[in-house]
Amino acid sequence: MKKFSNLTNQTVGQEPKVETTKIDEKKVLKVKMIKLMEDLLSIETFGPIDRFQRFGLIKIKGQEILTEAIINLINYNKIESQIKVLESLKTDVKDWKAIDVKIEELNSHNEDYKLKFKIDKILEKYNDDEEFFVKVICEKMSKINNKNKLSSYLKYINNLNSSEDVKIKINNTFNAKS
Repeated sequence: MKKFSNLTNQTVGQEPKVETTKIDEKKVLKVKMIKLMEDLLSIETFGPIDRFQRFGLIKIKGQEILTEAIINLINYNKIESQIKVLESLKTDVKDWKAIDVKIEELNSHNEDYKLKFKIDKILEKYNDDEEFFVKVICEKMSKINNKNKLSSYLKYINNLNSSEDVKIKINNTFNAKS
């Protein structure tokens, strides 16, 4: 550009900056896996066919949760290998407490894909009505007696992109239950 501006004695502005967006590889993998399942999986019916089956009311359900389970399995294997490396470091390093803290941190990042899928479906269904969403989540949480599962519910809800008011209401319900 500069050599043409020197010939014509014209000033040339700066080239526009290209903004690059970071691609989430996890989402790309999820979309590719769902596409593969749609292409490769099929349903076969045996026996008599009634009018409902001929009109295409049958479809494969659970593709999203299967992809989440596979991604979770991959992440779990990665975390497991990191924990093994940290455990092997205990023989060389005398500071076991720091290693144990790091292992606990890795274990806490393990997500329950079923829980995540359920909450995402509830959020997708009741996204417009925050009060009803809070009511449904609180009702689900009231049926759970396991403290670990309750804390994983709370942890995932606090990481959602919902409003702070929703998070506060759910936290208050959780604190009342504990």
